[in-house]
Amino acid sequence: MRSKAHFKGHPIHPMLVAFPIAFLYGALGFDAAGRLAGWPGGWATGAYLSLAAIASGLVAAVPGFIDYLHAVPPNSSGRARGTQHMLVNVSALAAFAIGWAFRDRATLLPGPGTLLLEAAGAGLVTWGGWLGGTLVYRNQIGVDHRYAGAGKWKEMAVDGRADGSIAVAREGELEVDQMKLLHVGDRRIVLARTGRGYAAFDDRCSHKGGPLSDGALICGTVQCPWHGSQFDVHTGAVRAGPADDPIGTYRVEVADGEVRLSVAGAVTSPPGPGRAISHGSRIVLALCLLTSCSHDRGEGRAALGVSGKEIIMSIKLQSDAFDDGRPIPRRYGEDGEDLSPPLTWSGLPEGTRQLALIVDDPDAPRAEPWVHWVLYKVPADVRTLTEGLPRTPTLSAPPGAMQGKNSWGTDGYRGPAPPRGHGTHHYNFRLYALDAPLAAAQGLDKAGLLKAMQGHVLAEGGLVGTYER
Repeated sequence: MRSKAHFKGHPIHPMLVAFPIAFLYGALGFDAAGRLAGWPGGWATGAYLSLAAIASGLVAAVPGFIDYLHAVPPNSSGRARGTQHMLVNVSALAAFAIGWAFRDRATLLPGPGTLLLEAAGAGLVTWGGWLGGTLVYRNQIGVDHRYAGAGKWKEMAVDGRADGSIAVAREGELEVDQMKLLHVGDRRIVLARTGRGYAAFDDRCSHKGGPLSDGALICGTVQCPWHGSQFDVHTGAVRAGPADDPIGTYRVEVADGEVRLSVAGAVTSPPGPGRAISHGSRIVLALCLLTSCSHDRGEGRAALGVSGKEIIMSIKLQSDAFDDGRPIPRRYGEDGEDLSPPLTWSGLPEGTRQLALIVDDPDAPRAEPWVHWVLYKVPADVRTLTEGLPRTPTLSAPPGAMQGKNSWGTDGYRGPAPPRGHGTHHYNFRLYALDAPLAAAQGLDKAGLLKAMQGHVLAEGGLVGTYER
């Protein structure tokens, strides 16, 4: 996390801590040598070094305390470690200061109490240095690391008392895969832009509290810089462990050239079972993200937004069969009755004329996501899909709706059927609100539907279910 107390981007605290550390060890060494050898010049040097250590330690503590308040994420393992680091180093300085009570003021001769306290202080500062090193090298406090396309660090404080939506950015301020840290009252919220539009989520990894704003964003997935947990930025669902619980997300809309954030409350997917995966599986997941990145950025599909406007994630898509980020029941998979799950939605934008739905599996071991369902020409007044829709090219309910080709080459829904032993797969349900009826024939596949929707998508909503064999 980028240091708040810095000079031209260089953290000040690490520049200064070398002085008190050297003076503390030097004071102990000269005092001990002077006392053992009967060397007045030695213990006098130790006394002056002790004063220099206390003074320089207090000076070094100032930028360190600033970083503790503003760079170390609250409610995290890093904050607990930072608190310990601060208390240990303050105790080391206190030990050297108290040691003066046992020093002869006239000759500066250190007493046994002085040497014992200085030895304890040297031990404490060694412990403090180990904690400080862990803060930098493991928690990356003071490290301003970047990733491809991240742009310059962006941070903004906004009024957290607002009841409605808050303007938090200009419409084109962020490029795809860029983030901005928002301080909304006492909350830290990340504004992110993906190929699917803007998203907002809590700046706290649910594993150890790492700062997600300091992580990497690629293809709609943010990775925590501390332990590598990955989350879907639109739904908050866990994409890879060690985190088990999802993160909170917030509603974002683009209006009148502004990106507006609703802070009424975070929408958090219910906690799911442990989904930690092996390092090998994480590499596979990263490759899947990279191969599907062109789709998420809008490069593998035409820009869908109306007149090039940003697609807003305003639709709330739900299922009575499973919660967002939770397992899909066997009833809706190949191992069960293979029925299409019931779906309901709300939050359609004004001007919606028709709806379309795509369900796919980005974790399938292939270059492109495996498509399970393509549904389009759903009337705009429909708010639900019942369970077990027939596998026919056209439907009577919803009236006029058409079902396209899945990756099996058949019409309608086909349920989860991941390879056995391949780990947890995530099934993305994406509902699109269109500004005009589609002039499309029967039998479209996913690519054909995306092409037909080009320039007509007003808004989108997502739901993620998991399945494992």
